[in-house]
Amino acid sequence: MDEKGSIIKLKATIITLIFCALFSFSALAEDELTRYYNELDRSCKVDADCVVKDIHNCCGYYPSCINKEAEANPEYVREICVKLQMDSICGFPHIESCHCHEGYCEKDR
Repeated sequence: MDEKGSIIKLKATIITLIFCALFSFSALAEDELTRYYNELDRSCKVDADCVVKDIHNCCGYYPSCINKEAEANPEYVREICVKLQMDSICGFPHIESCHCHEGYCEKDR
């Protein structure tokens, strides 16, 4: 293989490695975001355990019914979304209040 062929092969290898690294980073950040949402405490025993809090998404404000003691972290979500260079579909549910249904906080209908 001549020098020009070696350079082209090297460039292709470098591009492939960069793509793989970026894809892996993106997948890890998405996993972090999914874990954050899944770990929010939505458990309850009585209606008073449930409140509306901003859990945030990549578009910004996003209300959800969670346990009053749960710690939502909008800044953490913003940081992950910046890493992902991602926006969500904008819009959010209108939630005035929540109640406890079978041990899980839900929005009132």
